[in-house]
Amino acid sequence: MVADISKYAGREQAWVKHYFLENYLDGLIQKIASAFDHVVYVDGFSGPWQVADEEFDATSFSIALNRLRSAKEAWKKLGRNVQVTAHLIEKSRSAFRRLETMRERFPDINVIPHHGDFVAYVPDFIKRILWALLHFSDGRIARLYSISCSISSIEPRQ
Repeated sequence: MVADISKYAGREQAWVKHYFLENYLDGLIQKIASAFDHVVYVDGFSGPWQVADEEFDATSFSIALNRLRSAKEAWKKLGRNVQVTAHLIEKSRSAFRRLETMRERFPDINVIPHHGDFVAYVPDFIKRILWALLHFSDGRIARLYSISCSISSIEPRQ
């Protein structure tokens, strides 16, 4: 359950992100996993920031990784081996170092931490994700891929 918004004073965007992850990520993962054998999660602003403990339970990436693990286990009980990859991107060097420990805590999920600015990673993720879709789908995805390639060539604003 997401904490009271008053505890997020000055960090309201974190409350919105946590609320979404707590209340909607499960359903989204289940829908994706019902059609595909690989779920890819991307968190562009992973943190951790202002955490009270080293367990990271109240962080967005921990909430998400626990939801991803739960979905993976649910599908496994139904006889499906759904692969899960989590790309966690963080700009702050100190937060990134703490983020790197997540691989050990979630060995059943392919956790890939990235150090840098999320916007710089967007074109690469668009290409990777859409390339993977091309292996599963029909011409509609191929058309979408060609559109997104032109989008990925747009330079981020300075």
